[in-house]
Amino acid sequence: MTKVIIGFSHSKSPFAIGSKIIASAENRSYSHVHVQLSDSEIGREMVYQASNGFVNCLTLEAFTQIHEIVKEYILMATDSEYWDMIIFLKSSLGAPYSRAQMIAIAIKKLLGIQLNISNKDSAFICSELGARVCQCLKIPVNESVDFVTPSDLDKILSDNKIQVRN
Repeated sequence: MTKVIIGFSHSKSPFAIGSKIIASAENRSYSHVHVQLSDSEIGREMVYQASNGFVNCLTLEAFTQIHEIVKEYILMATDSEYWDMIIFLKSSLGAPYSRAQMIAIAIKKLLGIQLNISNKDSAFICSELGARVCQCLKIPVNESVDFVTPSDLDKILSDNKIQVRN
């Protein structure tokens, strides 16, 4: 079994207005989802995320220079699940950030109108990336991953009694 962490964070920058708006609108202390795992080849903790315009990967040290981690869930993956997840994450590197999904989620929350947008993993938002990792690890995600918000993902993990590390 291999440890995988799904974390929730917010930007440390006072100029990250989007981060503050998202956290405030959702009435929570975080605005971002990331996936953390150990890379045995280089002996470092790595963070996968959808931000800054695309899916990318940073060392944990680089990530924590710009983000404050608020909450983390510790998941355990079988070898098969882990490799499915690694293939998914590495294949997704460089995929664009989906502004269309953010707009569709905002419209749903503000107006109650569900837009039928699905990009089939051609673009991502941070919580969608986390939800897809959950699917790789056989954690049920009962809604379209394209519309999973950080709050939704937090609830999914909590409802599945995943261990929290604060």
